[in-house]
Amino acid sequence: MPSSPAWKQLERDAAAALGGERTPAAAGHGGADVLAPGLVVECKHRASSAHGTMYRAERAKRRKDLAGGDLFVLVTRDRGREALATVTLAELADLLRRAEVLA
Repeated sequence: MPSSPAWKQLERDAAAALGGERTPAAAGHGGADVLAPGLVVECKHRASSAHGTMYRAERAKRRKDLAGGDLFVLVTRDRGREALATVTLAELADLLRRAEVLA
């Protein structure tokens, strides 16, 4: 049996990491990809993205600063828009667990 497309696996990974459930498009709900406690998650799988490339480059520059286990957060803002904070999925799940959002 062929493996699932990468976008389906991303949805499964997000659901598992965040303690939620994948809501397959086939269900016809037209909603989020993953529903987790207090979260509505939309997953986008891309071969590459400018934002992901920027995140990885900036994180690599701060490798020495992160040696103590600190969390790297990339904050970006398009002119006239709200600021966005980016962390990895694993780090988000860890932050939520620490905040006791996830059991």
